[in-house]
Amino acid sequence: MKQFHIQMPNWQNIDWKSPINLVSLLSVLGAIAYAIYPEIIIYGGIYSYPVGFFGFLGELVLYSFLHGGFWHLLSNVIFFLFIGRIIEYTHGKEWTWGLWIWTPVSVGVFLYLFSENPTIGGSGFAMSLLAVYAYDFYKHKQHEDLKWAILLIVINLVFGFWATVSFMGHFAGALAGWIYAWYRHKNPSIKIPRFR
Repeated sequence: MKQFHIQMPNWQNIDWKSPINLVSLLSVLGAIAYAIYPEIIIYGGIYSYPVGFFGFLGELVLYSFLHGGFWHLLSNVIFFLFIGRIIEYTHGKEWTWGLWIWTPVSVGVFLYLFSENPTIGGSGFAMSLLAVYAYDFYKHKQHEDLKWAILLIVINLVFGFWATVSFMGHFAGALAGWIYAWYRHKNPSIKIPRFR
């Protein structure tokens, strides 16, 4: 069987139009907005509270970009820039755009249905990237690398039991990433519409 190699990004030539770089930049801006105006969580935090259709759409747009502090932002952006860029270089930008659209929507719906506290942050997308990373190793039978990827997922899920970290967001993100990778592997010809 052909050996599967994950492509490492070229750190010398950064593409600022990539989905991973855009998500990272929007996360930094969201963290700044939350630091300046913490009440934004009323409009941007996802939780099971009836806000109407348009209120829920606003939450879906905002929640994954808002971050509650420097360490929250840093941990997610590290995942975006390292694991996310590997995923983007391995599968391509279009594939990664699809993952980015799918994950916040599916995690947001999951949080709306099952979370009682307002939830913000891109941890769901970080976990989704990590799940895709693990799926790639699983699919290509690289068991040693798969063990490390699964260990990282488990550690992040355990962190979800802390009061300030959303277990539901982490779990839903990992599930969303695994489902997306599985589905795209089964249906590789599906194209994501291009937005200009």
